[in-house]
Amino acid sequence: MNIVLLVVDTWRKKDFVKDNSIAPFLSEKSEEGLHLENYYANSPWTVPAHASLFSGKLSSEHGTTTENTYFSEENMLTSMLVSKGFSTSAFTENHLITEETGFSEGFQQFVQTTEDLGGDTWKEIWQKDDEFSGRKEKYSYFFKKTIKKRDIDSAKSFFRHITDKFTSREADHNSGKTVRTLEEANKKLKSEKDEFVFANIMPVHSPYTFDEEDRESYLSDYSEEEVLDASQTKVLEDYLPEGFSDTKLDIRQKAYKASIRYADRKIRNFYREAPENTVFIVLGDHGELIGEYEKQGTKLIGHHLGTYKELVEVPCIIFSKGRELDLEIDERGLYSHTEMIDIIHGLIQDSEVESREILNSEYFGRKGFVQQFGRKIPEGCEQIYNRKSFSLINSEIKYDLTTEGEYVWKSEVLTENEKMDLDKATELKSKAKVLYEWRVE
Repeated sequence: MNIVLLVVDTWRKKDFVKDNSIAPFLSEKSEEGLHLENYYANSPWTVPAHASLFSGKLSSEHGTTTENTYFSEENMLTSMLVSKGFSTSAFTENHLITEETGFSEGFQQFVQTTEDLGGDTWKEIWQKDDEFSGRKEKYSYFFKKTIKKRDIDSAKSFFRHITDKFTSREADHNSGKTVRTLEEANKKLKSEKDEFVFANIMPVHSPYTFDEEDRESYLSDYSEEEVLDASQTKVLEDYLPEGFSDTKLDIRQKAYKASIRYADRKIRNFYREAPENTVFIVLGDHGELIGEYEKQGTKLIGHHLGTYKELVEVPCIIFSKGRELDLEIDERGLYSHTEMIDIIHGLIQDSEVESREILNSEYFGRKGFVQQFGRKIPEGCEQIYNRKSFSLINSEIKYDLTTEGEYVWKSEVLTENEKMDLDKATELKSKAKVLYEWRVE
C-alpha cells in the first residue's frame, strides 16, 4: 500500500464547503471517502503547522514558532512508518519546508523543487532564527556571512527569491513548480515498495497560481496588471496606511478561488497517474484572511494574524485508488479533531484512531494553537498584531488567551466581541496555563 500526504498550502475550509464547484474533483472524493469535518491546523502559518503535522505536538510543545523557525523535533510520523516497512519521501515547492529549516529529518528521500533561500549560510540562519530581532538584522547577518564564506549558492538563491518576490515571475514560475513536484512524487509511488510520500504544493498561496481557463471563470473583469497588484505576497504592514480597497479585495478573493480550481485539476491529474493501491490524504496546512475582519479600521490580509476560523479550519479529505478505504477510526474521530499520526496509524491498521483529549474537560477535545509573533511588532501595527495568541478549540467552544485578555466563545461567534460566562471557564484557564506553561507578557 502507498500513502500520499498532500498539503495544499494555505487552503482553507470556508470556500471548499460553501461551493463544491470550486474544487469539483476533491468535492467528489470527499463524498466517496472521508471528510474530517473538524480538522484544524495547529498554527495559522506554515512552519509551526508542519512541525505539528510531523511531530504530533502543539507549537507550545515542539517549540517551532515565528521566533524559532527551525524544526528540531523527531519526525514521529516518518519514524512510525519506517518501523512498519514503508519507504519515506518528501517533495516540496515551499521555500520554508526545506532541508535548511530542518524538515528533511526522518525522510529517506527529500526533494526540493524550489531553490529559494538554500545553501549553507541560510541553513545556519534558520537554525539560529530566534536570535534575530527582525528581518533587517537577519539580512545584515546573511550578507556579512555570505561575503566572508564566499557562499555563492546562498547568494544565488537569495537573488532568485527576491527577483521572484518582487516581479510577476513568481506567479509564472509556480505552475511549473507544482507540476514538477507532483510528477516527482508520482515517480516514487511506482516503486515495488510500500511508499509514504509527502508533498507540499503552493498554487493556493499568494500570488495565487492559475491558468487562462480559471482567469476567464473568475477574473475576466480585471486586467492582468490589476490581478498581479492585488495578489502579491506581502505582509500586512506593507499595505498601510492606505489599506486594501474594495476592488483589490474582490480581485484577491476571486484569485484565491481561481487558484483552488487550478490546484484541484492538478491533483486530479496526479490521482489519475498514480498507481492502484494508493491512499490519499489531502489537507490544508492553514487558511487565509482576505478582508473578512478588520482591526483599527484595517482589513486583515494574510495568515500571521491569530486564530480566526478562516485561518485554522482546513479541509482534510481521505480517499483511495484501487482499494477499499479501510480506516479504523471511531465515529467521534470524524467530528472531533484528530492528529495526523493517529489517522495514519489507523490506515495501516496499527491501532484504532481515537479523538484524543488533552484537557480532561467536557468542553474540549484535543486542540490547541500557539501563535508567537516576532519580538518586535512592525511600527504602526501595535493594535493589529498580538504578540502572543493561544487558543483551545473544538466544534463547540473556543477559548482564547491573548495579550489583550481572556475570552471563551461559542463556535458560531468565534470572532465577535462578546464574552460567554461559563462555569468551567476558571477551571479551563487554570488547566491551560499549567499544561502549556503559558505566560502572557
